[in-house]
Amino acid sequence: MSSLDAVTESTTNTCETFDAKINNWAEGVLLTIDADHSRFTIRGAKRPYASEYAKMLKAIHDKTKHMTHADRLRQSLEVRLAWKGDLEKAHAQEAEKECDMTFQLPGHDGKLVVVDETPYYNRDAKSVTTIAATANLTDKECKAIHALKDLKVGECVVVGYDGGLLRNDAYVVIKANACLSK
Repeated sequence: MSSLDAVTESTTNTCETFDAKINNWAEGVLLTIDADHSRFTIRGAKRPYASEYAKMLKAIHDKTKHMTHADRLRQSLEVRLAWKGDLEKAHAQEAEKECDMTFQLPGHDGKLVVVDETPYYNRDAKSVTTIAATANLTDKECKAIHALKDLKVGECVVVGYDGGLLRNDAYVVIKANACLSK
């Protein structure tokens, strides 16, 4: 399986986004992408905000998985607003020291899911309300496939991964609009 075959479609409305093997969330700037060896590196750290944000995405998934596009958009906005306080608390918490972190694409049975959350990640609730109100995405656009080749060095990403002794298997990459300041 090539590295691109290991990438699947994603929105917050797919259960594959929240693989049970994920036990860590890190945020950082994408430094390198090595498609030949199915890995990428970020400079970042485990951050409480990234973990809390992922929990919010899971809540959105759980509440919207059987809804129409219009209902899904409305419910998604409600969940995002309800999580505002928790996200603010997590934002204020200390992060681990930044370092270079390398991630492998999951093995032959795993998939890397890329979720584009650039309109929402690390923004206040008022901004989210304005952005969501003007968003007019079709169901097809909501299910757009983002491949590893679409990730760019220098982008801020949040990675959901299984932290192991020898390697870190990444299962989710959330594209973020900006990384948190230290």
